[in-house]
Amino acid sequence: MTRSTAQDTPKPDRFALWVAVVTLGAALLRFTRLDAQSIWIDEGMSIAWIDVIASDGLQVLLHNIHGPLHAVAVYATSRISESEWWLRLPSAVAGVLTLPLLAHVGRRWWGERVGLTAATLLALAPFALYYAQEVRGYAFAILFATTTLAAAWAFAARPRVGAVVGLVVSETLGILSNLNGIFLALGVGGWLFVRLRQERRALLLWFVAHAVAVVALLPYALRANPQVRPERLVGVASDIGESEPLRGGTTLHPMSLPYTAYAFAAGYSLGPTLEELRADPGAAAQARHLPGLLLVVIGFGVPLVAGVTSRKAWPAAGLAFAVTASVVSFTLWLAATNMKPYNVRYLSVLLPLFLLFCAYGLWRLRRGWRFVAACAALTVSVWSCSNYLFVPRYGRDDTRGVVAYLLENAAPEDLVLHINLGYSLAYYDQLPQRIRLAGSGSGASRAAARAYLDTILDGVGTLWYLESRPEKLDPHAHLRDACGERASESETSHFVGIRVHRFELQPGPEPGAGRPSRSDSAGL
Repeated sequence: MTRSTAQDTPKPDRFALWVAVVTLGAALLRFTRLDAQSIWIDEGMSIAWIDVIASDGLQVLLHNIHGPLHAVAVYATSRISESEWWLRLPSAVAGVLTLPLLAHVGRRWWGERVGLTAATLLALAPFALYYAQEVRGYAFAILFATTTLAAAWAFAARPRVGAVVGLVVSETLGILSNLNGIFLALGVGGWLFVRLRQERRALLLWFVAHAVAVVALLPYALRANPQVRPERLVGVASDIGESEPLRGGTTLHPMSLPYTAYAFAAGYSLGPTLEELRADPGAAAQARHLPGLLLVVIGFGVPLVAGVTSRKAWPAAGLAFAVTASVVSFTLWLAATNMKPYNVRYLSVLLPLFLLFCAYGLWRLRRGWRFVAACAALTVSVWSCSNYLFVPRYGRDDTRGVVAYLLENAAPEDLVLHINLGYSLAYYDQLPQRIRLAGSGSGASRAAARAYLDTILDGVGTLWYLESRPEKLDPHAHLRDACGERASESETSHFVGIRVHRFELQPGPEPGAGRPSRSDSAGL
């Protein structure tokens, strides 16, 4: 029997060990207060698919353009419980699974320390935490964007059948998580075409595999197409008017992309709240927010610039730039033409690349600057995550608090009129009052608001008006002010993202229509 030597003993994989530690930390953070915040309207839209699937079967998901893969996952957990915790569980799990995958991509591209740094940044990223605790498909989109980057790199290195199958599966899952996955796949395809242009067999393999994927997705594409056609954005199927766009001229702003980079670094919980920004975009420039902005620039801006400008970042940077150019260009085009409103979350598939370049750039800095930047990045992440988890004003619209308030203060015969709260009110589904969504065009002018109230206030003594994101239906407060004109007494209560107005009504003019039925007033 021979004695084993120290050289015979396998060395522990320190990289894997540290990735496991970081992943565990990310899991603890993502499951902290997972059900603390209220369900808000966008989450309610996802939750509404539970009943649709239960009644019509999984085939109905062919009509889901907001992430059928996520809808299946939420439906599965809802069989256990429809509590906020269980419905947000799929997103939390996806958020945790992204950590080791991003570490793997970083190691393949630029070495172990970059991979581990990128995973650490992701573990503490407020933006990723936000969507890992939301009943929407964006955590899934980030996850499969990361697997697609890994699969594209593997296929470029060794163009084999197994590699291209992995790539196509990752891209397909990404598309079924969020339609912006299409733009990511186009960017990957462009990079691979240039990278493998001399290898005809590899390109043929890529083409055949994607042709099969297109055929497989064709039923979904045919059902989804009517829901995304451009003519939905004008008044063809509404009462707004045939030439007036539904959302106005455009939702683009010169600061759209800079703010996206800021949100990738600091989330939505450092500086002004989303509610404050919607009311006044200039709130971001207030002096009290400048220290946080400075920390973001030092902790993320400087490393990002150092990363993207480094020649040694190639060839991985080629893939990153191709994907970024595709996703950003198509998203900006859709917003500029008003086919889709601009929102930071529509670029969420780029978060892995953002963090990879920040991690790479951090290690390109000199030691002293690296220490300063790392401390700034850590401060931003911890500060913003703490705000998100524990400071109520940075939370989601507090529909749950509003429902509790109305249960305590509203009479069953009162009327509840709301803007943008239908799906979230339906989730809590505890109010005995009639609930009505403000009609389209009811806030277009003071005259339109008065005429609309004439049709709904027959016999109503107390009106509760719930304002949430009024810029969509009542941007100039015409409807709110018209309610005030009818009131002998009024008061306003504030909740996160929602204002509750109580109006004790005076007798009004003879209405133009009868009282709405409960089915008419659901507003969903």
